[in-house]
Amino acid sequence: MKILKSKGQSSIEFLFVFGLAMLVASPFILSAQESIVRLQTGSDMAELQNSMDKMDTAVSRVGTSGPPARRSFTINLPRNVEEVFVVQEKAVVYTVNTTAGVTNISRIFDHTVRESGRGLPDTRGVHRVSVTAWQDQVNLSEAN
Repeated sequence: MKILKSKGQSSIEFLFVFGLAMLVASPFILSAQESIVRLQTGSDMAELQNSMDKMDTAVSRVGTSGPPARRSFTINLPRNVEEVFVVQEKAVVYTVNTTAGVTNISRIFDHTVRESGRGLPDTRGVHRVSVTAWQDQVNLSEAN
């Protein structure tokens, strides 16, 4: 029967093998983490694009119908929305800060659009937006 003189040898060997395995695996772990972040950002942008498509459809239908037409829909905003604004009463622009930098997601409408009431939402989450025809324009606001 052989007696070990170094009682911590197996623990040190385990830590050495584990550390070596982590060193070899670290580039793959970092690459996977970057891919997950890119996938999350792409998913957020796709959801915002889908919400903007809903807005485009609602504005088009309400604007064509004229007063007193009204429609509401849900919009899903990702995290890191910096601002939302209406440009020259013809476009809505959402500015989002992503890992790739600041990105604008916008829609240009055939009808005159204006923010009214509470305006358009600019915080993360699911919001209800109301689209209302009024005189020769379409009003956009966050619904109660």
